[in-house]
Amino acid sequence: MQYDAARICLDSDRSQGLTTSGCSKEELYDGSKGPGCFGAKNQRIRAIAASYGVDLCLMGRTGLSGNSHTLIALALQQRGPSAQSRVVEALFLSHCRGEENVTDDEWLVKVGTTHGGLQASDVRRPLRSEEAGEEIDNEAQAVGPQRDVRAVPCVIVQGKYPVGGYQEEAVLGKLFESIWANGGS
Repeated sequence: MQYDAARICLDSDRSQGLTTSGCSKEELYDGSKGPGCFGAKNQRIRAIAASYGVDLCLMGRTGLSGNSHTLIALALQQRGPSAQSRVVEALFLSHCRGEENVTDDEWLVKVGTTHGGLQASDVRRPLRSEEAGEEIDNEAQAVGPQRDVRAVPCVIVQGKYPVGGYQEEAVLGKLFESIWANGGS
């Protein structure tokens, strides 16, 4: 698996309540989609995950994710696809199960060193660099249309099954059942 940056709403992230220091996920989603939206989506997403044995906690803080994308790209550049996969998995698990904040640079440094095998100084340098952020933004803008990314996250399962944004349980269930019925491929 190789990760490519793909983000939408790059110019309007701040107007949607996203910040470089993070904000409450509940406040963000209820503020942009209406009161009670977060609770309803949280319950549906947790139910889908639980049916596959995954325990998610979608509380905590979130925000502009550019530095997490920078870390992911750095892991690939310096340590290869395996390290990148470990970093992506650690980011996801810690953010969606452990309530870590994607805007916390020190947490990103810890993920990079612990899971990516990177040196702390090598991680901190691009996290503080505007040029690295611009490079990731340019990549994200190029990858989106190339892969027909219309929502994030957009996961392309096994290189051929795109799943973009929030999906109802039935959509994900059918995809996983189809893959399982075909021997996992």
